[in-house]
Amino acid sequence: MTQEERNELIALLQKSEADLLAAIKDVSEDFFTYKPYEDTWSIAEIIEHLIIADTGLLISIKKKGEKIRDTVPETSSNDWIIKATSNRKRLVTAPHFLLPKGIFTSKEVAIQAFRKNRATIEEFLNTTDFPLEKIAFKHFALGLLNGKNWMAFMAGHCIRHTTQIEEMKKNNT
Repeated sequence: MTQEERNELIALLQKSEADLLAAIKDVSEDFFTYKPYEDTWSIAEIIEHLIIADTGLLISIKKKGEKIRDTVPETSSNDWIIKATSNRKRLVTAPHFLLPKGIFTSKEVAIQAFRKNRATIEEFLNTTDFPLEKIAFKHFALGLLNGKNWMAFMAGHCIRHTTQIEEMKKNNT
């Protein structure tokens, strides 16, 4: 992976993080943990879900990195991954292992945990010598994604949930 590719992926992750944090900046503590309906998530749970998903993906990428493919698998472009992932027109039910458990009761603690998790991902991107284009595993809806695609997925997934938060805020006013 070139330094330009690393920088591009880090920029995508940083932008999605900044947009998420901007979306919740003016949210009160009460609204942060408020669930509009019993079967929906609070903003706190959305952030927990993002942390769970990103952490799991990073672990999977590292494990797959121990067994590099000989060839570069055919995958989609990062732009397409972000567009497909961030599109809220298609509702997706998270797998049970990505469901939040309601661990965050404080906005500040959730923000710190999210930032720490993203810093870990950025550190991995800055230091890994894994050829991410040769690491690949399937997404249940998007098909085969390589390591770079999965990093773009993390950004797109964050964008998707930032849009969800903006919708929640709009519906609450």
